[in-house]
Amino acid sequence: MSVICALFSEDQRLDRAFQRMGLPLPSAPNQHTWRFGLLMGVLWARGHALRATALPWSNRYDATPVDTERLLLEQWLTLRPLPIDPSIPGWADLARQRLTAAGDAVVCVEAIHARQWLPQVLREMVVEPVQFDYLNVFAQLSGVRRRGHHIEWTFSIPESP
Repeated sequence: MSVICALFSEDQRLDRAFQRMGLPLPSAPNQHTWRFGLLMGVLWARGHALRATALPWSNRYDATPVDTERLLLEQWLTLRPLPIDPSIPGWADLARQRLTAAGDAVVCVEAIHARQWLPQVLREMVVEPVQFDYLNVFAQLSGVRRRGHHIEWTFSIPESP
């Protein structure tokens, strides 16, 4: 960040831009240092913003949240759970076992058959309770993703470890 600020602090067009914004310009010998400090102040993330989130990628001018580098790479660094095919016998029991063990389960069907399988999968996963420790809890549909010619439905138990 400081290298970028040092490079752009040589640009005198910043003086005109800052002057149009109503900022008074310093005397000639301090202009380089003044530009550098002003750029650092504009680009540097504030302490409260850094402490408020785990790994921020700050952009003070855009309120849209942006994924951090870790989240961008997570899909390649995290092992993806094996999807469950609802056409195999015992798929619902296997999905419930994964829900209780990992907190989520992925059910995968071919996209052309998704409309056919959706009611049965939802009935098994969302309507029927899952025995979680000593509680009967209900899974929720937490994600839908298309991977090539397949549709993946991710079911999870809210607030599970």
